[in-house]
Amino acid sequence: MPAVQTDDGSLPLADVDVAWLPAFILAHLRDVVCVHEPDGRCCYVSPSVSAALGYMPKSLLGKLPMDHIHPDDRAGVAARIAALRESGELNGIVCYRYRHSDGHWVWLESLTTPVKDISGKVTGMVSVSRDVSERFAAEQRAVAQERLLQKLSEQLPGMLYQYRQRPDGSACFTYASEAIRCLFGVSPQAASVSAESVFKQIQPDDLPLIRQRIEHSAQTLTPWRCDFRVAANGERNRWLEAHAMPERLPDGSVVWHGYCTDVTERRELEQELSARGAAANANRAKTQFLTRMSHELRTPLNAVIGFAQLMLMDQQLPLRASQRRHAENILAAGRHVLSMLNDVLELSTIEAGGVSLSMEPTLVCAVVGEAVALVTPDATRRQVDLHIHPSQTLAHVCADRTRLRQVLVNLLSNAIKYNHPGGAVSVSMDVGDADVAVHVTDTGRGLSPEQLEQLYQPFNRLGADRSIEGTGIGLVITRTLVDAMKGRLTVRSAVNEGSTFTVELRRVHPPVAAARPTAMEKGPALAAQKERLVVYAEDNEVNVMLLKEVLQFRPFIRLCVADSGSAALQLLESETPDLLLLDMHLGDMTGTELLEEIKKTPRLAGVVAVALSADAMPEQVRLALRRGFADYLVKPIDVTAVLECVDRHLSAVAGGAQTGATPSPKTRE
Repeated sequence: MPAVQTDDGSLPLADVDVAWLPAFILAHLRDVVCVHEPDGRCCYVSPSVSAALGYMPKSLLGKLPMDHIHPDDRAGVAARIAALRESGELNGIVCYRYRHSDGHWVWLESLTTPVKDISGKVTGMVSVSRDVSERFAAEQRAVAQERLLQKLSEQLPGMLYQYRQRPDGSACFTYASEAIRCLFGVSPQAASVSAESVFKQIQPDDLPLIRQRIEHSAQTLTPWRCDFRVAANGERNRWLEAHAMPERLPDGSVVWHGYCTDVTERRELEQELSARGAAANANRAKTQFLTRMSHELRTPLNAVIGFAQLMLMDQQLPLRASQRRHAENILAAGRHVLSMLNDVLELSTIEAGGVSLSMEPTLVCAVVGEAVALVTPDATRRQVDLHIHPSQTLAHVCADRTRLRQVLVNLLSNAIKYNHPGGAVSVSMDVGDADVAVHVTDTGRGLSPEQLEQLYQPFNRLGADRSIEGTGIGLVITRTLVDAMKGRLTVRSAVNEGSTFTVELRRVHPPVAAARPTAMEKGPALAAQKERLVVYAEDNEVNVMLLKEVLQFRPFIRLCVADSGSAALQLLESETPDLLLLDMHLGDMTGTELLEEIKKTPRLAGVVAVALSADAMPEQVRLALRRGFADYLVKPIDVTAVLECVDRHLSAVAGGAQTGATPSPKTRE
């Protein structure tokens, strides 16, 4: 019979007699049973050690197990054994690596029981060990997979998750990567308890759609996707996008394996692109509207301004003083409407980014002189003194000469308009090593701090008197042009003390003077006695009548008119003109299409063509010049400008005929 076990579970070593154990039980044990002497040496090893560790039981008798334990694990095992000897109590299971007979390491899980004598003294130990290598390897693989998943999820810009919805409707995140803290302000542990901690961070307006799509996905097992807003950690609303694939479990739960990421920047970019698209569409619609309105307004203005000029220029039947005043008022009113129309088109072009500049070294004082000359008649009419304080330095700046003159004319015109009779406007310059500053100072009403804040708002005239003409966009255009020339526009003003506007531009070295063309290079003067043929294609009778009156100042010109493109082609079958004047809208074709047809005839290929049109948008002008027009005159016409243009091109034709050369059309943009 076996010895009686004591109350604390130990066995008196002297009474241990293993012979009573049935041989078949020991032979079929999976675990290895060892009995150890007080010093730890084995005095019994079960036969199962052969299958588990490859040793014959006899080979281990009298030996210390520590000799076969992995060096890294010996200290831990020795400490546990020492504690057991000292306390005589069970102290749990210990895991360690044991060397197999073939040399590889086997993970053992051992439970050691102290053996005591009748007095309670520990006189030995019994250990039961089990091979747990497969379980340990599985645990290691699981740990490795967890670490790999964690490392991968840390590199992703979003959150990996597993969401589970139980049959009773409760839900939790059985897995959530650390990114859940950034996206929702919730820890993975809190999310694993209940999904409500996550849903609380979602905007209430978005929750119904999310829950509806989750329910649909659960019923149909179709992929789930949703965009929604969160405001975690007290931050502004951010947009998240989540994707997941559902799977139904045997217990009726549904698990989604998914991914969630912050798409705020993408949503904002999409909104920005959408806004840009809408703005582009609106801008195109505005451009089309302005183009049509410009054409429709310029056509009647062409008659108003053109005939008013002819009345004032008529030397054979001069107007009486009162009639002359009436004609001047008509001309001034027409030009005022034209000025407002030009300002609106200019602003539209600037807003569309269509300002083209020709930057070159420009003599500042020369441009100032040109601008002052242009506004002098207005200053005289308004009784405003205009003073120029010339600089002693002939300084050059990097600028577009035409645009710089436009800037100065705008500033001078405002200084004159918003002045008072007897007031003064002065222009001065400060020349530095790096830049040049042009100051336009007036003695007008000045501006308050509130008005200065609103100074560059389009169409805001800052409460100006209705009697003072203007659109309120001249300064907007002026500042934009200065900025485009890499300059700076500033203003100093006070109520009842006047204003000073300053344009600062970068100073550059003057250009190398080019050799002046010789008389032969300029071309011979136009012989007034020789008849010149000008063909004018125009379908508007008033415009035809106006041009006929204008060309009365050039009696050597024979004018032939065609009221359509086809009529012009028929006329040119028998005529070879010296100059073509083509309207851009002829009913049956455009002026560009007509010019292309004309150029197909070798005899007419070298004829110079000038566009005469109410289409005033810069891109329309540039396109016509690229398509072969030598010049582009915008309606309403300036009589002097028309005559100068006709004289210039007819002179070039005459010069080419005398030298035997065929003049090539000039492209001017």
